[in-house]
Amino acid sequence: MVANVAQQGLAFAGVILVARLLPPDEFALIRISIAYAAIATILGVGGLTAPILRYCADISASPEQRRAWLGVALRWLGAISASVSILALLIIFLSGRSGNEGMILSAYALQVPALAATSLCLVYLQAEQRFRFLAYSQILIRCLSLVLTVLGLWFFGVAGFLVATIASVAAGTIPLLLASRPSRDPVALPADFATLARYSLAGMLVTTVGQYADLMLLDWASTDLHLVAVYSLGTIFFFAISGLAGSVQSVATPHFTGLMQDRTKFVAELRRWTIGLIVAGALAAIGVCTLAWGLERWLLGPRYAGLGLMVGVLMLRFWIWCSYAIAGAAMLGIGAIRQGTWIAVVTTTTAFLVGLPMVLWIGIWGAALTQIVVALVSAVLVWQVVRSEVARLPVASGQTGLSANAAS
Repeated sequence: MVANVAQQGLAFAGVILVARLLPPDEFALIRISIAYAAIATILGVGGLTAPILRYCADISASPEQRRAWLGVALRWLGAISASVSILALLIIFLSGRSGNEGMILSAYALQVPALAATSLCLVYLQAEQRFRFLAYSQILIRCLSLVLTVLGLWFFGVAGFLVATIASVAAGTIPLLLASRPSRDPVALPADFATLARYSLAGMLVTTVGQYADLMLLDWASTDLHLVAVYSLGTIFFFAISGLAGSVQSVATPHFTGLMQDRTKFVAELRRWTIGLIVAGALAAIGVCTLAWGLERWLLGPRYAGLGLMVGVLMLRFWIWCSYAIAGAAMLGIGAIRQGTWIAVVTTTTAFLVGLPMVLWIGIWGAALTQIVVALVSAVLVWQVVRSEVARLPVASGQTGLSANAAS
């Protein structure tokens, strides 16, 4: 958790510095490219993180087996991610994107193999429970990336920034590979290894596409890049505060798993945790809005006029998320995985169906308002699933059941 907080802080500081040093149009192109790169990386990983986490965390598997499984997965990943990267470059070329736009998109397409390998090695080391190494290494890698990219940008402009980014991503993969020590020994894969990877790929792809639907829609609608820069910088505040608050979810999931045999206590804890996060979320949102307003006025200047107001709208989305985040963690804790996947499908579809006309109508404000609509839809669906699943939980011995008030 400490490492995650530190990384979030470093990443946030890095983005603010980049936004300060880059022209808004170039900053917008970088944020759009990151959105496409995130989706391409999910495709490049090929869902292999799920079977690696599942089987390499199994204490019955020998260290040699785990390293051999990782070796097979990395070979598969190498072929898949290289193909995705080449396909992305081909699409960029055929779409006629040239100049700075083509250069920035191509630079992020080239990062896909290294980003995919990093994702797989991180999951493997998590399965091995090497958390201390992960904590220190990721903070050091993030610091190195911040220094290199800011220096590259300062001395050589956007071209230096892109070269430094590619170098940082590649360099960050090396210590993870050395720590993982993948093996080339022949090994029999578990029977459902590939099947688990396919299901994981589908779920992660839907989730990631939904997460970046707003930036893709703004790109497709040819929205003024100066305005996209304001919006995309506003989303950084949202993701930063959501990432920190998401640590509460990581604690809540196993907590609610342990309450599955006591429906009354489960409901009481769900209510208590949710109210607590709603109150904490409101206070955090006020603080983030104040920070955004201060940065707009004293650091970023008129180039990012309207940032404070945009962050305020996005903080409303964050506050709505706080109202169902614990319910989502509880849903995962009691094993409602399939329902969670369908919720992701519905919300992603909503993001595109509502987002496209809204973006065409009022630009970046349409994208922001769409995020609020998606959050409301998510809240309704998550609470419906949780209410249905909780009704199936057993009542602890000596209790007569839930009261109507508790059930509601």
